[in-house]
Amino acid sequence: MFSTRYPPRPRPWQSLRHRNPDLARLFGAAYRKRRLLAAWYPWVPAPPARVGSPYCRSNACYPAGALVLLWSWDYLRGPCPECGSDGLGFAFAGALSGGHVTGVCRRCATMLTRSIWGIGTIMNGIRPILAGSPFLLTGLPVPTTDWAPIALVAVLGELGASDLPDPRATGLSTDRLRERGAR
Repeated sequence: MFSTRYPPRPRPWQSLRHRNPDLARLFGAAYRKRRLLAAWYPWVPAPPARVGSPYCRSNACYPAGALVLLWSWDYLRGPCPECGSDGLGFAFAGALSGGHVTGVCRRCATMLTRSIWGIGTIMNGIRPILAGSPFLLTGLPVPTTDWAPIALVAVLGELGASDLPDPRATGLSTDRLRERGAR
């Protein structure tokens, strides 16, 4: 039977069968401090949170304030298939008829993915969440060249977050993330 719900309910997270403790610590701290982060540092880049597609104007990362808003979307939340804890999505990639959301489990650090119906579904999900906010649909106005979340780690530290990763940690490097699927 065809559903008229659009976008359709997300499928469960699937494990990418590897762990990234650095990303789990980074996004776990950002999630715990999300209200303060959005209020005091909404424009701090939150790499590798981004949308990647040949149909987007840019591949710039989202600022922290936008990511906090996007975490209300059910495609970016859900139980980890490995431990049942909270999985947090942070990146999207899509073509016309298919795509995926990349996430990480806050507790066990398992890298997660779930399929999505394509860039149209991604944009149609993001658009109403960011409507009325100062944030752009495709991320920051200027593409970021450095994926290291130096500023994000610094402001999370200022907000009292502990157990933060080194922003230059191997698990946060551009090459490592691309190699493991967080495009």
